[in-house]
Amino acid sequence: MTSSDDTAIKALKKGGKKAYTGICNTYFRQLCFYAEKIVEDVETAEDIVHELFEKLWDNHEKIDISTSIEGIFI
Repeated sequence: MTSSDDTAIKALKKGGKKAYTGICNTYFRQLCFYAEKIVEDVETAEDIVHELFEKLWDNHEKIDISTSIEGIFI
């Protein structure tokens, strides 16, 4: 895990909205692209990713990531 990942995860666990926003901005397009390959629809893929990020925020205090942020998504 990179030091920036570690910093972002620690901030997210403490409820840091800036860290959450940074994670969303960093991974949103990549995740939409990945989801679109599976569901074959752009809007559905974006909805899925939005829901994923909502669940991430709803459970931010329980996050236990030991490899990378990317690892929790893919």
